[in-house]
Amino acid sequence: MHHTRVWSLFTNNASDMLRDGALTLTDRGEGDLRLLGGERQAFRAQFDNVPEGNMLYRFAREMQEGDFVLLHQGRGKGVDVCRVTGEYDCDGAHRRPIRYVQRLLPGDISAGAQREITYASASVLFEVRRYAPEFLGDMGEVEVPEDGTAAERFAARWALHKRFMEKRKAVTTR
Repeated sequence: MHHTRVWSLFTNNASDMLRDGALTLTDRGEGDLRLLGGERQAFRAQFDNVPEGNMLYRFAREMQEGDFVLLHQGRGKGVDVCRVTGEYDCDGAHRRPIRYVQRLLPGDISAGAQREITYASASVLFEVRRYAPEFLGDMGEVEVPEDGTAAERFAARWALHKRFMEKRKAVTTR
């Protein structure tokens, strides 16, 4: 069974990447990444720029159907949340079919989660680990991990608290 992952993807403009029901990365001459095989070393050998090779490997090989992608423009900005709905494809651009889920405003995201998605890696695309439960909670898919780190347990409890407060607010404003 696939473990749902949360990916952080920095972009200058989310609308440029979200076209025709797909998350799209411009093909800069790499061609179809499926032809490189499944090993990370094959990607690293193909690209002079190691971070770019790692990003394309994650996009083509590690990202799976059912995963969430957080498109953000930096600290203090909103985050567009998408869900991957299919396999990697290349038609002149690198594409992953997605379904747009929602936009999270800066106030909807804890300071720790903001730090992780904006500063945790020098990479443009990376897996969110410590605060993934918070984002999964926003999508209604959270459990507090008993064996997780303190940050993972906090993020899950934060997500559950936010959902509780939203439901409470909805009941009291009727």
